[in-house]
Amino acid sequence: MATPNIVPRADSEGGIGTASKYWGSAYIDLIYVGAGKMGRDADNLIDFSSDNQFTFRVGGNNELIIDASQIYPATNDGMALGYPTVGFSDLFLASGAVINFNNGNVTLTHSNNKLILGDSDQLGIGNDADLVMYHDTQDSYITNDTGNLEIKNNANDGDIIFKSDDGSGGTTPYFYLDGSSKEIRVNEEMQFEDNVKLNIGTGEDLTFKHDGTNSNITNSTGNLTILNNTNDGDIIFKCDDGSGGVTEYFRLDGGIKRTIFTENIGLEDNTQILIGSGNDLQMYHDATDSWIKNSHGNLVFRNTKQNKDIMFQGDDGQASDDTVATYFYLDGSSAAHDGSATTHLYTNWPDKSYISLGTGHDLQLVHTGVNSVIQSLVGKLQITSSSDDLEFTQFGNDKDINFSSDDGSGGTATYFRLDGGEGHMIAYKELNFADGIPATFGNTAGGDLEIKEQSGSSYIMNHTGDLKIQQFQDDGDISFQCDNGSGGNTEYIRIDGSAGYTIASKTLNWLDGVYGSWGTSGDLLIYHDGTNSYINNATGNLQIKNSADDGDIEFVCDDGAGGNTTYLTLDGSQGFTTVQKAIRFDDNVPLQVGSASDFFIQHDGTNTNVQNNTGSLTIRNDQDDGDIIFKSDDGSGGVTEYFRLDGGDSVTRFTRQARFSDNIVASFGDSGDLQLYHNGAHSLISNQTGSLFIRNQTNDGDIVFQADDGSGGDAEYFRLDGGGELTYFSKAIQMVDNARIIAGSGGDLQIYHDGSHSYIIDNGTGNLWIGSNGGSIYLGDEGSSEIYLQAIDNGSVSLYHDNSKKFETTATGVTVTGSLTPSLGVTKPIASAAANVAAAVAGSIYTFSDTDGAVVTLPDSGGGGLVGQTFEFVCTATATSNSHKVIFSDTTNEKFIGRLTAIDTDTDNTQLVYVPVTANKAIVMNGTTTGITGSRFTITNVAADVWMIEGYVHHTGNTANPFANS
Repeated sequence: MATPNIVPRADSEGGIGTASKYWGSAYIDLIYVGAGKMGRDADNLIDFSSDNQFTFRVGGNNELIIDASQIYPATNDGMALGYPTVGFSDLFLASGAVINFNNGNVTLTHSNNKLILGDSDQLGIGNDADLVMYHDTQDSYITNDTGNLEIKNNANDGDIIFKSDDGSGGTTPYFYLDGSSKEIRVNEEMQFEDNVKLNIGTGEDLTFKHDGTNSNITNSTGNLTILNNTNDGDIIFKCDDGSGGVTEYFRLDGGIKRTIFTENIGLEDNTQILIGSGNDLQMYHDATDSWIKNSHGNLVFRNTKQNKDIMFQGDDGQASDDTVATYFYLDGSSAAHDGSATTHLYTNWPDKSYISLGTGHDLQLVHTGVNSVIQSLVGKLQITSSSDDLEFTQFGNDKDINFSSDDGSGGTATYFRLDGGEGHMIAYKELNFADGIPATFGNTAGGDLEIKEQSGSSYIMNHTGDLKIQQFQDDGDISFQCDNGSGGNTEYIRIDGSAGYTIASKTLNWLDGVYGSWGTSGDLLIYHDGTNSYINNATGNLQIKNSADDGDIEFVCDDGAGGNTTYLTLDGSQGFTTVQKAIRFDDNVPLQVGSASDFFIQHDGTNTNVQNNTGSLTIRNDQDDGDIIFKSDDGSGGVTEYFRLDGGDSVTRFTRQARFSDNIVASFGDSGDLQLYHNGAHSLISNQTGSLFIRNQTNDGDIVFQADDGSGGDAEYFRLDGGGELTYFSKAIQMVDNARIIAGSGGDLQIYHDGSHSYIIDNGTGNLWIGSNGGSIYLGDEGSSEIYLQAIDNGSVSLYHDNSKKFETTATGVTVTGSLTPSLGVTKPIASAAANVAAAVAGSIYTFSDTDGAVVTLPDSGGGGLVGQTFEFVCTATATSNSHKVIFSDTTNEKFIGRLTAIDTDTDNTQLVYVPVTANKAIVMNGTTTGITGSRFTITNVAADVWMIEGYVHHTGNTANPFANS
């Protein structure tokens, strides 16, 4: 006999127990509740009064609602999931699940093991979101608003590596902080924009900068030393060669310890070459004249090469600026030595080269090429005795003293006359003194002045006072002539009275140790000591001056191959000094520049120093597109470029590592705002002003963060994936207690552990979505051995008690295992899509049943009134012409999220997952490639203008993307 039912007389009439009288227990397999409620009292119950919906009321307030598709609070921001001291141990979300804050303000989705924040949605860390990470559709940002931003790797010998796109579709390290070697290793070029400095030193003491036109190295504190410690290594200075290339201008040669100049040195007017600790020797041009000045000790011009000369040349009198003549030279080839001493030294004046005395060249000695002449051009030519007498006397007024003798023809002739009328002596015949018999002059016995011939030689000897040879004839000369070596005679020296100078027509040769002396006190001496030649100035300055317009002064010496070559030219036409051979400074002897030796270059026997003592030191290349290149030893016996200031590309190119010692900061910004350094224990990137951006602008390029892998190697910990537009974590993220992972502009979603419990808190507006991309979502214990909740993609949702399933959704409804098991699920109304549907109705299942295809248009969700509403679509007939479509009524703002799975029904059920992009505004099933009979999917409005799609499409053969732009 069947158990009878107990029923009331009318619907909603009667009861079991009263508000104050309860049954102790009831054992019932199935309870049906009509449009009523079930609970402890009126303020704490489950309300079934609405179709397809449960409402949970607690404390007199509706708190939680469950309908066929979702669980949500009864009011916006109405309740929390979990409790501060009682939380869920796990939260399992389906793939493609969306966590939405403030109705779409920020959306957090998951796909392919990636946690995704949408473009311009930010991940904030800190109570006021002080550290923010986000991508704005083009660039990725890490922004710090409070305190310092430290990127720190505490792993022993661990590195911090900065990588980006390599221009070929891959990535490459650009630079990294090497934790093992304590260096910043730069793998790619480091480019500073114009007027952006590379500052080194606590007070930005050393600065590298290009100002858009010129490149500058500026040192503001202490010395600036360009140092090459490599054995035999050089420091080479190169610049543009004027033909589009570069060439070496000079080098500091560490192998041979000298400075080698391979191009001209041009010094501006009044810019001096200073030599000696007290700037004792100076060489310069004062815009008019060229000067060699010696202020201390002797000035020696020395040519130690055997048989070589020191020549003094100047303008040759032609109109051309480039023609010169030798005025005189110290004739090293004519010097003679008898084995024990020097016997002959010659200072040679070439033919027509005058020795000139007097302001107007009044007395001249010259050899004309034919005759030797001593000539006085102004006043008298006097030969006087200043000691004792030199006297020929005639007391008759205007009377003469005539010396006459036989004329050799029977008559007489005047041989010479002391002409009293004319006031001079006239010699008409030769005065011939026998060998050894002198012609003497003066009161002293034997004569103060003697002229004689003895033993084949002729002598003019003065024993008292000075010996003067004077010529009073206007424009008259005094000519000294001698044998010409060919049986005749020629002029050797002429004192040219008309030209006003002395002309040496033949070589003047001073023997070794014999001085050519000038000045009242012999202030200037020119001599050869048997080994070396000297120009020695003892008083005042020594000037070697060429007054000829555009004339040069050349210093020429032996070329090492038996000839001569120019070593140094004071170029009068170009206005600078040209150095044709190396200038070598001994150890500890500096090359000094500046009035106070402000800049000098010196080698101290070990190292080479470039030192600036006053003002800035600028190494400057004004050549268009020219570079400044720094090279040094390459560690293999050669040299290599370490870095260059690239004038063509306006960048500093490092081709070797730049190493900064501990606590030495590489700083950027006018106030050293960004600093990179290692403090001896850790590596720091410190930003002092504004935001710190770590930016990779390469298309699809990543920013990769790597550190020590705990085994002596490196491993990637996380990357900012520029191609996938997501942050990819390869290692665990550990947040300390009460440190939160915060998502949303207002910190809407927070995940943290407070030291006792773990929390996922939705503090913002909108829903909290937990989703999965094709898999299942589980809530369970830590070891995954006990399940609390299971949600299967495209399948059931189950609730468990003590690891035993108690509640499960099915394709037709729900199943409750235990005391409540509904026999029939809640169904949706079926709507036909055999023809176009202009405005779909939420909660319906649309069936595509016509092979000619149909279009279903979803309503506009921009106002937010459709949030939570679901539309379901089933394909019962494959479209053989046209297509089955689902489209938006607002094709501008509406967008899809979620995914569709394409299942191949004629092979092995191969599945492909398609994910929509922003431009996709329609779902198209146009035959066997995108949707045949059996395709099924749901579309749920999750936020204004945002629709979540889930489900599958069947196909045979090849497949096509069901998402389309229209």
